[in-house]
Amino acid sequence: LKPFHYKQVTNCQLYSQSPKAMADAGKPPSAEELAAKAGGLKHVAGAEGKGGDFDEAVYKAVWDGEGGDAAKVQDKLKLAATPKDYSDFISMCKLGKFKD
Repeated sequence: LKPFHYKQVTNCQLYSQSPKAMADAGKPPSAEELAAKAGGLKHVAGAEGKGGDFDEAVYKAVWDGEGGDAAKVQDKLKLAATPKDYSDFISMCKLGKFKD
């Protein structure tokens, strides 16, 4: 066995760049700059139970395609739980109750 030797590392050596190089890399945007950029972004409404656009027809097609079998629908859409009925199924979909 060879003896193990280690080199003591200082805090400055832990960085891939020197602190000065990191400081010169750029400053983060100010709140005003972020607000100005946010005004130019496209707004998209979500469907997380907040009245967003929800197309029930897509989910009804899955329900019908699986013959109304709640266990098959749960497996196909990776729902977090097995719905009790169609109404429960649609509610789960609207609330985004899917497995990760």
